[in-house]
Amino acid sequence: MPSFNIFALMATLFALSMDQSYGVDTNLFGGRENQFLCFGKNSDIVKLNDGVPKTGILAANLFRRYSFYVQSNFNKAECTTTGTGDIDLFVCDDPEAEECMQNPNYSSVTGQSSSESVTTAGGERTWYIIVKAQPEYSEYTITCDEVPFI
Repeated sequence: MPSFNIFALMATLFALSMDQSYGVDTNLFGGRENQFLCFGKNSDIVKLNDGVPKTGILAANLFRRYSFYVQSNFNKAECTTTGTGDIDLFVCDDPEAEECMQNPNYSSVTGQSSSESVTTAGGERTWYIIVKAQPEYSEYTITCDEVPFI
């Protein structure tokens, strides 16, 4: 019988009570390394608007998905995070979280830092952004801007 992690369950229930969805510890349900608890396909993805910051809280090793649409072939996306704790940032053209973290188009994984930054290639498209907390609880703000591709 798989071990049951009450802390992971409590953190998930707390996140859901705040209208947020977060990654679930692998030991909670005995599944894959980066399980994600959500209600329907891609319903957990939060849309980011140009230049508008979003804040979040993540328990250790959990993640949150965002999307950002670049409207012009002559522009690119610049996404940055600030906050507390160790945050990693992954950017992909695929909304699948596990695939994005394993094979990102772009990533910023600097040691023990909540300040991460990623700039994409130019082109009209939707980018999917994963913000992942590392070994401890983290509070963060993420902002994506559409900027000219020069």
